[in-house]
Amino acid sequence: MSIYIAETVEDQDSPHSEILIEFTPRFPNYDFAYSSPDFVFAQFVLLRAELAICQSNNLDWKEECEVYRICALELVEPARIGSKKLADFPYWMYGIRGTKGTSELVWFSEFELISRQKAQNLVDEF
Repeated sequence: MSIYIAETVEDQDSPHSEILIEFTPRFPNYDFAYSSPDFVFAQFVLLRAELAICQSNNLDWKEECEVYRICALELVEPARIGSKKLADFPYWMYGIRGTKGTSELVWFSEFELISRQKAQNLVDEF
């Protein structure tokens, strides 16, 4: 059983494109729901920790925070060792490049990232 997720990416800096993600769950008949990723390939994001530092020090996040692009997505299916059962809910990890001046891929959970648009909306609320 394959699951398809179609995402539409619209950004001021890039033209409209559609990304199609296909994945085959290792545990398709399991009770856990497979959720769509919160971010899409090539989407611009910020690190929540950097944004929080800017907010707590009244700094302009647009000047102080690095903006990164999602370069990779990975579906993590935590399984029990030697078992064909999930140990926890499946979740997505997102790979970005360029953190701390490196070009290697660094992985983050959805809780560690925030989209550039949401960051702007969050700042506008305050």
